[in-house]
Amino acid sequence: MEHFQQHSTASESESFHERNVAATSAINLDIEDAFQQQREVQRTTAHAIASILAQAIPNNEALLKFSGNEPVRNHELRAEYLPIYTDPSTPPEVRTWIDWLGSNVIASENMRFTRTAHRNHAMPPQLKDINWVAEVKTTDNRFLLNVQADIPEDKLEDTAARADRLVTKHGAPFKAFLSLFNTDPTSPTLEDDYIAAYLGTFESRRAAMLHLTNLAQWEQEITRIEQEMGFPGIASIDFEPFWDVMSSKFDHVYDEKKFHMFTKSGNEDK
Repeated sequence: MEHFQQHSTASESESFHERNVAATSAINLDIEDAFQQQREVQRTTAHAIASILAQAIPNNEALLKFSGNEPVRNHELRAEYLPIYTDPSTPPEVRTWIDWLGSNVIASENMRFTRTAHRNHAMPPQLKDINWVAEVKTTDNRFLLNVQADIPEDKLEDTAARADRLVTKHGAPFKAFLSLFNTDPTSPTLEDDYIAAYLGTFESRRAAMLHLTNLAQWEQEITRIEQEMGFPGIASIDFEPFWDVMSSKFDHVYDEKKFHMFTKSGNEDK
């Protein structure tokens, strides 16, 4: 981006950074503190980064709104900051600012959908290492995609279009599968991955546990012993403690009052 270049002529002596020296200093100071404290940069720092980026491009509506503390989604912001980020002429410092800006925005957005950390805070953020939970709304469907924060816009659109077709084909269970942290929606084998992982949809935890474990046999055995002893109904299984065990072996998504169950990644053969 030409606005980030250092100029050598007298008429251009006031470089981009010189015009923003105070903001630049404050941004870099908070980035250093954020890394040391393993946190996100302050929201005011993210606003300051957006303000400087907005000066570098003509189509800057989203960045300007965000810099003014107006609510803007990452999908809109990345349409403006990603071309700067991927431009070979963009200085490394500016690219670092965008990493921190993207991380800040995504951290806030992801909280609406997941408790899973979007990145490793022990390391400086890079868009390629940040998990962005992108909300997609189409004419017929609404679903979530876990994607790398630097995914190109055209690839994101293609991924969303394919996911939309598969949600229409497979319904709520596939939408639940997409929301799992370990699901890669860009995988060429996405539909096969879903078919291999999907274990069923159940009305309750108890129904899922009876279907996916040996608890049904235990219940039958308890009933048989009760009948032999002449004391029907004196014993029962407390299913709740078994749910923690289930959660360690299976992924589940609770949606529309149903439990969608999947083989947990890495447990396919267990």
